[in-house]
Amino acid sequence: MDRYALTALYRRANLAISDPLVGKVNPRTPSGEALALAVTIGTGAYDPRLVGVPLPRAVRVATWLVASYACAHAAVTSGGWGAGTQPIPADLHGWQSPMWAEQFGAAGWLLWPYLATATRYHVAAMVTAEADKLLRVAPNYYALADGHLRFPGDTKAEEDMWAATIFALAAVMLPKHPHARLWRQQEATYKIASYATAADDTSTVVINGRPLQSWLSGWNVFPDGTLVNHGINPHPDYMAAVAWNLADAGIDAIAGRSVLRAALHNADLLYRAMTSLRFSSPPFRPPGGTIYQPGTAVTYYPRPDDWGTSLIPGFVTLDAAMASLRLSSSADLYLSRHIEALLALQARHTDGHTYQGWAEFRYAGREQWVAEQISRAWLLEWASARSRIKVTNAVPD
Repeated sequence: MDRYALTALYRRANLAISDPLVGKVNPRTPSGEALALAVTIGTGAYDPRLVGVPLPRAVRVATWLVASYACAHAAVTSGGWGAGTQPIPADLHGWQSPMWAEQFGAAGWLLWPYLATATRYHVAAMVTAEADKLLRVAPNYYALADGHLRFPGDTKAEEDMWAATIFALAAVMLPKHPHARLWRQQEATYKIASYATAADDTSTVVINGRPLQSWLSGWNVFPDGTLVNHGINPHPDYMAAVAWNLADAGIDAIAGRSVLRAALHNADLLYRAMTSLRFSSPPFRPPGGTIYQPGTAVTYYPRPDDWGTSLIPGFVTLDAAMASLRLSSSADLYLSRHIEALLALQARHTDGHTYQGWAEFRYAGREQWVAEQISRAWLLEWASARSRIKVTNAVPD
């Protein structure tokens, strides 16, 4: 992913000026590349021999991306992207800037020694603005506790999950900020809500100092660990997205703090649904079986998928998260298989990119998405290998 970024995407980038694509492209794509470069540089994994680009150039590209987009954020530049004066929509799917800001923010935090003083301020302002914008906003739910469907065919797990990431980063990055404790509490609220089931709405199990039911006003996941999104039930790609809740353990580990128990909520349920829950054909697509196919890296989609045929990086991140947090005894094996399959896709191209076209992944920012996913997976593996991942069930502080 670093090779593609540095030898293809940004090979001829003029680092003396801000990225000319600011305001012209969705910030998610450059934020994914910034995060990926920052993770390998920050953890010492960057290898100039494998990438073919010297480390100083990699640092300059990564900091250039962070500086360009942090400066263009609404917290710094009037009318910029992200949290500004516009109201937050009722459906949080229309408010994705917390995710973009978290990725740029995490990249900046990992590259802090390399950032100019002004850029440090811009990064902090961006992260603070996004976290504060959602501070008084409740999570979304597919259905309310009374059973009323708010968003038929469209779980809100993904939206709650990406909103939670900005709270996690803000609290870790700015621990002395007067809102740090509120951000940490809101992180727990969103993470528990993201993959909650209807049974959780009445559960007295204590998570991070409170009964589970007191955290919730609804649910997003069916009792068997499946969910519906884009009208597709089940949708494996969005089931796998629970990995993002777990991935913040890598950020917490760097800061020397424990990951909230809330982040792990129902991850084991989702993973069992991926690895053990059988779907019969009919009514599901032939040949039927489990989503993770035994003995192979092939993923079975019980219903037609709307994204493509090769979204393997998302499963790599899920496996790495489950393995790093020791939530599944089978995760290491699946991780090895999925990594081999991903490497085979990348081996088709000399610059290391993954996809050959729209059919494999119907998303314009597909290569940047790979960078997002694998950087989070690597950070978890890096932290786990150094025994830095700890879990706390204490009250968020």
